[in-house]
Parts: sequence; C-alpha cells; structure tokens
Amino acid sequence: MWDPCTIFKTNSTSTVPKCCFGNAALRKYYTLYYIYVFIVTDYYIDLKGKFMSNRRYIRDAMFYHELSEQRQKEYFDFNFQYLPALDNIYYTVSIKGDSGVNPLFETLFKRLDEMRAVMMNTHKPAIYNSSLSLTFKSYKIYRYCLSAEDLYDIFLVESLPNDKTPRIAVQIRAYGLWLFGVDEMVFKSFDTVKGLLREYGAEVGEVFENRIDYCYHTNFIVSPEKLFSDDSLRRHLKTTLTRYHFTGRVHPSGEDDYSDLTRDYSAFGERKSNYVFVRFYNKALEVIEQGYKGFFFELWYKSGLINAYDKYCFEYAYQTRNYNSVHKARLLFYIEHGRDEALKYEFVQLLRGAHTTSQMIREAADRYMPGLTVVFNIEFETKRKFYYLSDKFIDGLSYMIRPGLHESGGCGGLKRLYRILDNRRLFINYLSGDVLCFCDSKSSIGEDGKAKYCDWWRRLRSTRLDGLDVDLKLVRVYQTNMDKEIQKKRFINALARQSVLDGSDNSSFIDDVASMLSTLNDNDKKTVSIDGGNDFYSNSLVDYQQRKFTYKQQVKNRLVSGKNLPE
Repeated sequence: MWDPCTIFKTNSTSTVPKCCFGNAALRKYYTLYYIYVFIVTDYYIDLKGKFMSNRRYIRDAMFYHELSEQRQKEYFDFNFQYLPALDNIYYTVSIKGDSGVNPLFETLFKRLDEMRAVMMNTHKPAIYNSSLSLTFKSYKIYRYCLSAEDLYDIFLVESLPNDKTPRIAVQIRAYGLWLFGVDEMVFKSFDTVKGLLREYGAEVGEVFENRIDYCYHTNFIVSPEKLFSDDSLRRHLKTTLTRYHFTGRVHPSGEDDYSDLTRDYSAFGERKSNYVFVRFYNKALEVIEQGYKGFFFELWYKSGLINAYDKYCFEYAYQTRNYNSVHKARLLFYIEHGRDEALKYEFVQLLRGAHTTSQMIREAADRYMPGLTVVFNIEFETKRKFYYLSDKFIDGLSYMIRPGLHESGGCGGLKRLYRILDNRRLFINYLSGDVLCFCDSKSSIGEDGKAKYCDWWRRLRSTRLDGLDVDLKLVRVYQTNMDKEIQKKRFINALARQSVLDGSDNSSFIDDVASMLSTLNDNDKKTVSIDGGNDFYSNSLVDYQQRKFTYKQQVKNRLVSGKNLPE
C-alpha cells in the first residue's frame, strides 16, 4: 500500500513538514488533498511545484523490476507533455471572371475524364504531371482531385452552381504540415494551384479559409474512461456546444464478471456543422488501424511523448493494422529483452499455440508487462462559419510579411489566411476557453475572475505553439523505412499464401521465390509485335511495370517534391 508520507519525507501519517505548510489544519488538508490527487488521478505535485506522474502502470509491472536502473530508463522513460500543430488546412480558390462551365477549363476536364476512364480499368491513380496524380478522391461537390501524395490535394468542380462557389478547394494534409511546416506547405500548395491555372490562362481571384484543425497530441489523458465518464463531464465540462458522442471497445475479462471498457473517442458538436467540432480520441489506435501516418511514432519518441517500449509495440501493431496486436508485441518485447528463460519459453508457446486467443495474449501481457502510454489527440475543427462571424476582427489582425506576399504572381491572395494562421493563439484561446473547457467545477472562479481550469486543461492552454524540437528530416526517412518494412512483410505473406495455393507446403523461402519467378517467366512474359517489333510484357508483368511507375511517382511526390522545403 502506498504511504502518503513518502511524498513529504516524514515519518508521520497525519502531518507534513512545517517548512512546507503552516498550521496543523492546513497540513491535514494538504495531506488529504495529495492522497486524493495521487490515488484518484494518478498524478501528484512535488514540493517544488513540479507536475509529475507516479507511472504506476509501469513501476508495478513485474518486468520493470527485472531490469537495471539504466534499462528501466532506456525502455520506459518519457515526459508528460503536449505536441501542438495544425493537422489539416482547407482553403478555397476562386478564379477571376469565373462562372458556370468555364470554357477555359474545357480541355482540362476532358483530359481528366479520359484519365479517369483509364483509372476505372487499372484501379490505380493516373499521373497528371511530375508532381500531381489524379485520384478517386472527392470533396463535397468537387469530383476531381489532383494529389501530391501525402502533402496536399487540389479538388476541382467542373460546373459552378452559383457565382459564390469557388472552382478549387485545397486540402493540406497532416504529413506535410507536421514535417515541413505550415508556411512552406501553404505557399507550395498555392504555387501549384497558380501553376495549374496558368496552363489554361486563368488567374486567382480570392482565397478563403474553409476549415482549419488545431490539434494537440498528448499523454496527459491517462484514463479516458474516467475523464470522459458522464459523471466527470457533468462536474468539469463547460461548453456552448449542445451535442456529444463517444465510442469505445469492450474487452471481456476472464478473471471476473466484469468487462473492460475503453473510451477511445469522444466528440462535442456536430460533425456536419459549419461551425466547430471538438474531438478527443486515441491517436495511436487511429494511426495503427488506418495504416497511415506511421511517422508519428518516431516523432512522438523523439519528442519524449512515448518511450522505447511503446514505440516497439506500436510499430509491430502498425504492420498488422490491428491495435490488439500491441499485446502480442508486449510479449515479444519480453522474449527479446527479458531474463527469465522459463517465462520466455512460456510466452513463445502461448504465441505459437493453435488455440491461443487475443484475450489470452492480453491477459498474459497484463500480468507481467507494463501497459502502454495512451496518446490522445485533442482537436478543434473550425469551419468557414466560425471565421465568417469574425470577418471584421480578422481584417484588423496583423500578419508576418513573407517574401513575395505583395508581389505580382506571389502569394498576395493568401493575406487573409495568414492573418488567421499567424494569430492562431487568439482563436485557440477562444476555443479552449469560451467554446469548450474543463474546469475544477462549473462554479469555480480564479483570481482573474475567469473559470478555474483543471490543471491538465490549463497546461494545454499555456503550451507554446512554436515548432517541434526534432530533426524532421530523420522522421521523414523513418517513414520511408517503415513503408519498406511493411512492403517486405506484405510480400512475404503474399508469397506464403501463393506457395500454399500451389501445394508447396514444405518449401523454403528461396524455393518459393524461385518458383514464383519461374511461373511469371513461363506464363506472363509474352512478346507482342507493334509498329516495328517492340517487345512488351502483358498480363501480370505489364501490370507490374505500370505499378512500379505509379509508385515511383507517388514516392517522388511525397518526398522529392519537398526538396525545396527546409531540411
């Protein structure tokens, strides 16, 4: 049982040192308060006022006590913090003199329709130019999408329903915003739009924000089940939004009559609203099961948001696209780093067992291994109406002058967008104070006459919004290497399935590779004489070459197109 006196370095269970607090009544009060904070919230504040975590879910694990102090720090050290960023930026671009079906773009949409017809047969993106590909994505009425892989999407509509509808909508994606920065991605996407319009003799008219997502990745939310319970929300949540939603998972327990419930997603407001939508969700779960944005694992680790053990487990589950695989990874981590050979053997047999269930694996991991750091995303999705109601306020804001901002052909159309982005602290303070916040109690008032925020929410509001202190070039390399590993694993799995279908149950990997090459050479290489006897591969190998070309362009769009961006 934890002894509260260990915090205060005293032998008395009813008092604290006089040097810390004044009279006996106050000493008793603070002792009870620290017991409550430590046990109920999993946190405490030390005598110097430093916010700390007791990390019970790590220190109570049996595996933790097998390790030397050096190994404990190497595998499990991390810092409680927030990582702020802009996760998505949508803006619209209108064209001077544009209306209805613009004859300037007749050639463009004819070309896009031809490319789409080919895509319907190949089921792959079609290359538009050296930096853009036509994809099957759409956005509201915008049926055509030219995409720079992972960086930004340019959506176009063929016929405008009215004169107020812009021809183009641009989405800048999270990968580029996190790893290249807001300024560079806004300028680069806008420059691409201007280049596209120049091809057809059109000019940019007005640029307006359409949606901006302000987000914080954090490990402060240790127990979302408690934090977002109905009782907790009644006591601590203050919001002008009138709807809330949540989802979670049920994990049946074999040890008692109760199930383990998780709260993986909580949201406030209406998703289809044109105002504000606020989300709190398990970001690690989303990255793993969606199978994209794997660069976050390296980013979180380098920033100290997760530890080496978390990263190992998340990476393993990411390759399977199944979050439950983290529990298998927890056992594999012990097999690689544990000391008890008998326990290693037990875990190996469990993982190899034909009748082993995911619940059995999870229970074994929970008995011996630490839990994983919960990485939550707190996200404020702000829509056009939110800014439309503040038009006069936005027009009066100052902004940083960029090179080319006032030059002809520069980024002059982006002045309104920069007014918002450069002053996002003002909007975040309003969102996290007036629109939605968590307070000690709904009636609690601080010395400044405003609501007294919960400590974790106060820390979110005071987090600096400047750039990440991480070598982002290394993070981009990490993403590429992770993609390679996933492709290798998929190749091995596909080869194993093909081998079984061919009846080669006991063949080796090298034999299966040789067999596959032989089969392709025999059945799929055909010579066709066209206009002078050029040789072409057909069937599988033609598709293979086309896929290689497509993937080459996609990788180039994602990585090489950033060559002029800051390294």
